[in-house]
Amino acid sequence: MKTLVVYYSRTGTSQRLAQIIANRLHADLEKIVDTVDRSGAKGYLLAGRDAMQKRPAKIAQTTYLPQAYDLVILVSPVWAWSLTPAMRSYVLANRSNFNKIGLVLTRGGSDVVKVFKELEELCGKKATSKLTLLTKEVIQESGSDLISEFIGDFKV
Repeated sequence: MKTLVVYYSRTGTSQRLAQIIANRLHADLEKIVDTVDRSGAKGYLLAGRDAMQKRPAKIAQTTYLPQAYDLVILVSPVWAWSLTPAMRSYVLANRSNFNKIGLVLTRGGSDVVKVFKELEELCGKKATSKLTLLTKEVIQESGSDLISEFIGDFKV
């Protein structure tokens, strides 16, 4: 199955998880680049505000065409109980190009049910599989079994 892993990461946690998944699935990896500087305390606060207000971000041009893949796995952190503006922009620009989707969310402690539902609605389809890990599980590499289970859903 030809797979593309697309991620957005402000702090590197979601990037780390996306790289693990892409490596294990021998998938292509696409980074979403938000053109707004969201670093530091001010960036953190503005990021949360934009996420809660469901504002799409201006993102840089991406490289890979999602329609060329059987599966696109979207990896994003949860900000203020919401989808990140950068991932929102990517999905809105590409939702008609997804064949199958997998969804992965990293979180500090937020509930993700609402975010998964919103992502599926934005994509216009149900995810084949979903995974959520706490930030500390990614950093401490304690979510390996959950990652294996998620990846196993795509093995034929």
